[in-house]
Amino acid sequence: MKYRDLLINLVMRELKARYGTLTLGYLWSILNPLFFTLILFFLFSRVVKLGIPNYPLYVLSGLLPWNFFQNGILSSLKTVSGNSHLFSKVYFPRHYVILSSVIVSLFLFLLDLIVILPFMFYYRVPFLTPRILALPLWILILVFLVLGLSLCFTVVNIYFRDFSFVLQFLFRIGFYVTPIFYSVSLVPERYKKVFFANPLVGILEGFRTILYGSGHTSLPVVLYSVFFSLASFFLGVFFFKKVIPEAVKIL
Repeated sequence: MKYRDLLINLVMRELKARYGTLTLGYLWSILNPLFFTLILFFLFSRVVKLGIPNYPLYVLSGLLPWNFFQNGILSSLKTVSGNSHLFSKVYFPRHYVILSSVIVSLFLFLLDLIVILPFMFYYRVPFLTPRILALPLWILILVFLVLGLSLCFTVVNIYFRDFSFVLQFLFRIGFYVTPIFYSVSLVPERYKKVFFANPLVGILEGFRTILYGSGHTSLPVVLYSVFFSLASFFLGVFFFKKVIPEAVKIL
């Protein structure tokens, strides 16, 4: 009970830290992907035509999971820096700080998913179909990936304070090597083996199968994404528990 209340308090504190002082509050988490989708829609449907039907829905079905992945990890790094005083407490469950940050990012992601419903209705993509049963599974796979990498990267960032800048740079590259605004079918065949080494490719295509109506998913790609996410989670938990007792000494 004590730890549950502690986690709830950390979650509420994280929410206030992110949006408590903003006039539009949580709406920014919804407006940001919508504005960005409009820009991509203009560029790749009017200027450089990619030939992807229902392009706004296509972008949103990949952009929203990507935003959760990116923001979930980066916000964890910031949360640890802002709560460094809690890490010095011996009996404090330190992973709660990271868990609370990921929970907030997940909550905002679920709110963002509601925004996609009008687009699905407009483009006549049915929502209540058997494939919707796979949506919680893909969300869970993505949560395992975000949480596992967050646990690893926050420890690394304690030792190397410049790591957050390196990570932001890597995310910029990752945005372009992940099929968010373009189709997997546009990737040349000779590059696809390397391309599918990115676990987010399978995860985003899984979301697209549900939210967009079609995706380039196959059993090997799905199994790889599941394995990579679970391995990241267990490795992150092990690494965090092993290293954090020494890491907190330099906070």
